[in-house]
Amino acid sequence: MLDDLREKQTGTSKPKNGRNEEMKPLLKTALAATLIALSGAFSASAEQIKVGFSPEAYPPFYSQDASGNWGGWEV
Repeated sequence: MLDDLREKQTGTSKPKNGRNEEMKPLLKTALAATLIALSGAFSASAEQIKVGFSPEAYPPFYSQDASGNWGGWEV
């Protein structure tokens, strides 16, 4: 009975919840822009990453020269 009365008055059977449906896309866009801006701020302060490993484990890529120093490929 209440649904019928509400539908006659408002043209819909769903009650209005007070939210503005037109603002949702704007809020989603603002949230996405904020997240993108914050991710750039944190990556700008990142330091260089160094990776090392033992040259003995990879003989095709590293070898010792006549003086005993290790040499090989740099990537």
